[in-house]
Amino acid sequence: MAKPKHARTPTVAAHFRELPGTQVGFWVVEGCPFCGADHFHAAGTRLTNPLERLGYTTSPCGNEYMLVRPQEHRNKKGKKANRRRADQRDLTGADDWFNDEE
Repeated sequence: MAKPKHARTPTVAAHFRELPGTQVGFWVVEGCPFCGADHFHAAGTRLTNPLERLGYTTSPCGNEYMLVRPQEHRNKKGKKANRRRADQRDLTGADDWFNDEE
């Protein structure tokens, strides 16, 4: 990956999409921070790793930004795991787990 040309290069979340009926994938930027349009960046085929295409790139509107994976997936996993742990506590019958003084 190349270093940014200047310190104000924005970070943009890109979603991976496959072109239906083919083995070609694209990184989709929904709402460019510069022009507001949706942009598509080639991610390769099934034989290549699409994560290698993330990083600093030039947008079709001529500006530079950094493509990253969206963070929402990791957060959802964490929330589900926390909810699952809370549900397990309720199922064990330990309703007074917060009363350590008794």
